[in-house]
Amino acid sequence: MEAPDSLPLLRLRDLDSPATRAGFVAALRQACTHPHSGFFFLEVGDRIPQPCCSAALRAASDFFALPVEEKLQIDLQESPHYRGFARLGSETTAAITDLREYIELGDERAPVAREGAAAYERMGIGPNQWPAQPPGFRDAMLRYFEAACAVGEEVMGAVSEALELPPGELARRYCAEGAHTRYKPACYRSSSWASADGVGVEAQSQGLGAHKDFGFLSLLLQNELAGLEVQRASDGVWIAVSCHGIAGIWVAFFSRCQRHRC
Repeated sequence: MEAPDSLPLLRLRDLDSPATRAGFVAALRQACTHPHSGFFFLEVGDRIPQPCCSAALRAASDFFALPVEEKLQIDLQESPHYRGFARLGSETTAAITDLREYIELGDERAPVAREGAAAYERMGIGPNQWPAQPPGFRDAMLRYFEAACAVGEEVMGAVSEALELPPGELARRYCAEGAHTRYKPACYRSSSWASADGVGVEAQSQGLGAHKDFGFLSLLLQNELAGLEVQRASDGVWIAVSCHGIAGIWVAFFSRCQRHRC
């Protein structure tokens, strides 16, 4: 793996002024053809206030520090809508165990009961399971989700401009019943931690194996540990990526984005 390599950096405030908006849209279009196609840093400024980010990270950290029995009170497997806690070692990528635990959350919506609804709609849309502990978890997460969703909508609007589409055209074509938004606070564990927790660990341990995200747009808030790696399109080399300390959020959009891992 090479040393950290730079990704394009876009500043969301450039959308606020007609003098800089066109430049942002052009840079967004160019980011799609960058060697790390589909990945870039997005400086969001006060659109997602730092206290909001810190509160969400702290709430997630406090949750993952709870005993597993308490976390399993919102067991993902008990939800028909794929919402809740997934325990360490419960998933694999390319037949290798992922050393992470996470909480699958999403928009608070009524379950889809429409006849003929796609499987992903029936499984992916419905009420969340919220933990009783730590105190304030739900409020902290909802504040962050609301701010992050607003940022996502701004970026989507700029993507429409970059593709020379009418405003709202992407939403009309792909989100006729409203954008389907998912949130996934995650915690990655070491091999020694997993072994002590009774999880079988292969020689090629991984936090989350190489993959591409589903959906249209992903935003990642990293803590100081970072850990994201992006596979360079030109030669397949894995590049370490961290936006911690630069007030940025990693963004991947479109299904053409490069493979990444943690």
